[in-house]
Amino acid sequence: ANISSFNPFVAVPNGVALLAVMRLLGERGLRRICVTDNDGQVTGIISQSWLFRWLNIHKLAPGADLMNATVADLALVSGPDLVVSVPDNALAADAFKAMVDNGVTSCAIVDSNDGTLVTVVSVRDLKVLRGSGTEETDHQQSFSFTALFAPIMDFVSASRMQNLVTFPAVVGVRPTATLGTVIAKFASTGLHRVFVVDDKRMPVGVISLGDVIRTIPTRSQ
Repeated sequence: ANISSFNPFVAVPNGVALLAVMRLLGERGLRRICVTDNDGQVTGIISQSWLFRWLNIHKLAPGADLMNATVADLALVSGPDLVVSVPDNALAADAFKAMVDNGVTSCAIVDSNDGTLVTVVSVRDLKVLRGSGTEETDHQQSFSFTALFAPIMDFVSASRMQNLVTFPAVVGVRPTATLGTVIAKFASTGLHRVFVVDDKRMPVGVISLGDVIRTIPTRSQ
């Protein structure tokens, strides 16, 4: 299948304002954009994830008022109908099927007894299907799809250990969380979606990288 439409080649000249880049990413629904020099040669790439790491370091760049505004006030929370989840006793394959069926890149894992948010699995965790070789030997590695039929929590644990990733104890945010808190969550986890939970830690909404990227330029004017 041709998936190039998801990441079309779009470039901006070196020196363009970062706010303009964010506006273009938001308006076009892009995940990354190329930076070119005066000769049209690509000199770098700005991705959504890089932007959030930059914003997390330069917290006051969008303005203190905006960073301290809550996600509820900014209307960033999508409704519960957009929450994609599987119970913590499901198989890994069930979680990735749910992502494919809903066109998303991450899935909430909820407690099978009370429905509270446990953790999150994303397409990045699929790296567990390959071995732990170096970049030089990656092309020689075979993929073990049997891991997809492991319990989802075992799959997530194996992925975190293989990639040396430690998720924060709390992977969800409340509607009262500030934009700065959400940006820090995205930056620390590398996820493309953060789940919003109520007082009982039940997933009630979701915030995507794109939601934030579209909001900052309009609110920073």
